[in-house]
Amino acid sequence: MTQERPDTRRPSSQTPFDESVNVNTATYEQLRALPGIGDGIARSIMDWRERHGTITHMEMLRDEGLIPADRYDELSALLRV
Repeated sequence: MTQERPDTRRPSSQTPFDESVNVNTATYEQLRALPGIGDGIARSIMDWRERHGTITHMEMLRDEGLIPADRYDELSALLRV
């Protein structure tokens, strides 16, 4: 009799990375390498940091328009402050 192995794959809503990326210290290339973060979002984050400084809480990414509101939950799993 074969025993069925549990499914250990992560649900699609979770990040496939072991660690999230800090939006305050990440380079453009590090941000751009994340799935779902293209040139526009990476550039927006970099430009905002240059003009305003530290992003102090995750919701700022959505509230300041750096990440589209409809994609915030998906992308915020990849990022941290």
